[in-house]
Amino acid sequence: MVSLFPSYMIWIKLTRTGPIVRYGPSKLLFNDPEAFQDIYGISRNTMKAKSYLSMIPIEGARSIFTSLDKTRHRHKRKLISEALSDASIRDFEPNLVRYIESMVQTLDMEQDPSGWSKVQNFSDNCTCSC
Repeated sequence: MVSLFPSYMIWIKLTRTGPIVRYGPSKLLFNDPEAFQDIYGISRNTMKAKSYLSMIPIEGARSIFTSLDKTRHRHKRKLISEALSDASIRDFEPNLVRYIESMVQTLDMEQDPSGWSKVQNFSDNCTCSC
């Protein structure tokens, strides 16, 4: 069973002392939206901790989350922001609706005698040829 006591104690300290709590010899907790931008903002003179490297599933397969190099991170962020822009998502919406309608139709077509749909493997249906 997980104890909520440490979280509760930090919450008590935050309510008594304000948005900054020291909870260990080298650990500070900031409970302030402006502090998040100050600490983790893009233009800050900080580096990600090396512990992010433990999240890499395959050596060399760095993502936007695991890239410690700011130049590489900036490049990945630019690529992702273009792909996830409002215009790109609106352009892709008809494709997504088509896939969803196809999957729902497949589930509706094949039912067992009790009225439940049969187990389906949709991984073959999810290949995008947009």
